[in-house]
Amino acid sequence: MVSREETRFLGFLAGVEKPGFCCEYQSYLFFANKKPGFWVRFLGLVAGVKETGFLWWFPKITVVSEKETRFLGLVAGAKETGFLWWFPKITVVSEKETRFLGLVAGAKETGFLWWFPKITVVSEKETRFLVFPRGLFRRSRSHYIALYYGYGFRETKVLARVWSAAIVGIDAVKVGAEVDVSGGLPAMVVVGLPDTAVQESKERVKAALKNAGYVFPMRRIVINLTPADLRKEGPSFDLPIAVGILAASEQVNPELLGDYLFLGEVSLDGSLRPVAGVLPIAAAAQQQGISALVVPEKNAREAAVVKGLDVYGCRNIAEVADLLNNSKKFSPVKVDGESELVNNRFNGLDLKDVKGQTHARRALEIAAAGGHNLIFVGPPGSGKTMLARRLPGILPPLSFEEALEVTQIHSVAGLLKDYGTLVSDRPFRSPHHSASGPSLVGGGTYPRPGEISLAHRGVLFADELTEFKRDVLEFLRQPLEDGHVTISRTKQTVRFPAQFTLVASTNPCPCGYYGDPIQACTCTPRQREQYWAKLSGPLMDRIDLQVMVNRLKPEEITRQTTGEASAPVRERVKAARDRAHHRFKQDPALQCNANMQASHIRQWCPIDEPIRNLLEGAIRKLGLSARATDRILKVSRTIADLAGDEQLKIHHVAEAIQYRTIDRIQ
Repeated sequence: MVSREETRFLGFLAGVEKPGFCCEYQSYLFFANKKPGFWVRFLGLVAGVKETGFLWWFPKITVVSEKETRFLGLVAGAKETGFLWWFPKITVVSEKETRFLGLVAGAKETGFLWWFPKITVVSEKETRFLVFPRGLFRRSRSHYIALYYGYGFRETKVLARVWSAAIVGIDAVKVGAEVDVSGGLPAMVVVGLPDTAVQESKERVKAALKNAGYVFPMRRIVINLTPADLRKEGPSFDLPIAVGILAASEQVNPELLGDYLFLGEVSLDGSLRPVAGVLPIAAAAQQQGISALVVPEKNAREAAVVKGLDVYGCRNIAEVADLLNNSKKFSPVKVDGESELVNNRFNGLDLKDVKGQTHARRALEIAAAGGHNLIFVGPPGSGKTMLARRLPGILPPLSFEEALEVTQIHSVAGLLKDYGTLVSDRPFRSPHHSASGPSLVGGGTYPRPGEISLAHRGVLFADELTEFKRDVLEFLRQPLEDGHVTISRTKQTVRFPAQFTLVASTNPCPCGYYGDPIQACTCTPRQREQYWAKLSGPLMDRIDLQVMVNRLKPEEITRQTTGEASAPVRERVKAARDRAHHRFKQDPALQCNANMQASHIRQWCPIDEPIRNLLEGAIRKLGLSARATDRILKVSRTIADLAGDEQLKIHHVAEAIQYRTIDRIQ
């Protein structure tokens, strides 16, 4: 045992909440608690105990001169950390053994220095721990008290700023995480309109830093998420908050914080979990001049498709700290998104599985070539749903810009199945007929994309259209016309893209057999009228192709031969769209014939006298509106593109008019 009179240092470990070291001559010192077992885990004064605590013990030293060394202590069983109370000038310091040095701060006063391996000169400016005079604690006769790094009152600035981002709609807004570590009772406060998930990050980050081997400062920590008037949602702010605390407590190098953007959820063991919305954040970061993005490893390939931005994927907080301290050890993730799209092959349903239905197949090809909205009307079992589900297989592949746009929407919605690749297939969304309006167009207190936005650049299939609520169907009118949807809330207004092809199917009456040559309809005229009343005139005006799908004949059902496959149809569709793109080269906003406005129709759909007479007769007989007439001309333009004709001909317009089945039924 070591006598109390010779005691110079006592190691206090507050579990490890409030560790400290005091120079005590006669009595033990307990911090803020009369119960020794609560704050004091081990008083390192028992020679021979090597398992835990701090010892006045060094097996190889046999003589200690009081004039030179008052205390030399190493953590038992470890050579990485040591403590010295050293009076004369220090000449040699081993980086592997010494982490704390007693610094001569004058003739008689002593401070303590947190020793970094890169520091070679010891001076008073490098002192991290202040000297407290006698009498600071009533029960203490201490001359000097040095609290463990991060717990004492320091003269250095402890403010760190880390960049992150928040999602608004499908766009990203740059967010700054400002971390201030100051004196006071231990507390952690998050301000800047955080939601519940962000508030809970306090406990996640605290546990993660401790379990990862870092020191969590037991001081007052204030975290400000700027701009303060923007709502911050989700766990993606865990990583920037953790990095800000490490930077404010000088455990990582803060030099790169201004050029890097951090994003990720933190687990309690310090590992990083993937988050949603990484791709739009990466695109916004590249536009705002951020040089690098640090994300969880599973999000790295998703973000790396953005060109001109270095993306680093990290598995845990320790790797993030190593990246900041020594960035040359890491190389950014590289992904060639365009080559992946070229190599992708569509594995969806093939059109060759459809038997018969030549008329409906032709309408499906026209819809794919021009991006026209389509509805199939027919009895049960005639193949309406089967045809609709094969539309994505004949659509042209997504371009890189379109794939990037679609992937951003799915990333915000958290629907990316594979974080490492772009969405390469055209989206196909099929909401149930019981879907609500907000689930269809998007919504919520803080709006999220709905089904029509998730179908952007793809297909929205409304099976059993007349079973949808009428007010829900009316939500589709504006997006079908404008190609986007604007959702307004009291707190914010968000605009989502919604350029999709609407494909619907329905029965001709409640029983489903009106007009069927085999099974008689049992519905009254009043029932049929009420049935079709669910579909408003303005909505049906926006559906270009209205096709009757008849029951298959017995010989068609038993025929073993297959129809035309999707591949040759896709080639014809692609050729027709290429002609349209060449025609629209002066107006890049137009993607297909369905996007043409009135001025474009006058320019690219000129009609001669025979076509005019045919149109006037159809308008009188079918009661077509001006919008429906314009859509007939758009379909005619697509039919001409499929035929390779530059000018509209009367048979193009005649074929387009026959795709107004519901107008004829009504």
